Amino acid sequence: MTIVVVSTVTKKILLYENEFVRPITDIILQAGRECNVVHIKDINEKIIADKIIISGTAYQDNEFLEYTEKIKYLLALEVPILGICAGAELLLPKEIRLENISEIGPLPVKQIQKDTFFSGIKIEQAYFLHQKGIRTLSPLATIEATHVTTKGVAAFRYKKKPLWGMQFHPEVDKKELIRKFIKNDKEEKEHE
Repeated sequence: MTIVVVSTVTKKILLYENEFVRPITDIILQAGRECNVVHIKDINEKIIADKIIISGTAYQDNEFLEYTEKIKYLLALEVPILGICAGAELLLPKEIRLENISEIGPLPVKQIQKDTFFSGIKIEQAYFLHQKGIRTLSPLATIEATHVTTKGVAAFRYKKKPLWGMQFHPEVDKKELIRKFIKNDKEEKEHE
């Protein structure tokens, strides 16, 4: 299984890679899997993956927004994708607008919608680091919220695609979410 981790961090500050990408790759490697790291600006139609994780980045690092069109190559692969913070923002459909919602540190989280991806993992608190977010979602939207904070949407899923986004950083304190995401389908069926 080919797991691709997409880095959204600016290449100007290498420390960001250690803070936002390396914890994800460490979890993958500790689970006995291999992964490739690709920077968002290097995404093209030649990307091959069975699963994709799009990383978050630092609070004031918005360079990833220059490469939003690159996400169409990932979506065309029709594979499961997990977007973390900035990665979640990149997965949002065009009709969803981000608002100024600053959340930093460990915050309470409430589940409002069941989803098989989150089953068995209780999320009552998670670590956040973002300045933009989604306040609410229309029932007509192509995504639906699964978890919320007092300010807005903490996690969402696409209604008809294997795509999930979370405004919090599971690589900090919810590593089991990343471990669950990278399991292959055969393992999932054996554990059900």
